[in-house]
Amino acid sequence: MTSRVAWPVVRRSARALLVDDDGWLVLVERTKPGQAPYWTTPGGGVEVGESAAQALMRELLEELGASVIIGLAAGRRR
Repeated sequence: MTSRVAWPVVRRSARALLVDDDGWLVLVERTKPGQAPYWTTPGGGVEVGESAAQALMRELLEELGASVIIGLAAGRRR
């Protein structure tokens, strides 16, 4: 008898925590057929061959039309 091992599916993703000028967290509304709409942070899957930073920049452009620079948080002090 041959046993089968069930390997978990690993999906790399990148998400952004964005805060607007008034201090509100920026969320996007998602809809899927047959499910109630829900709110989540912007971001998504990392494609083969791209870094998490590249994926996040691509996702923010797709979802928000925003061009971003990934780096230290604005106003952060060391």
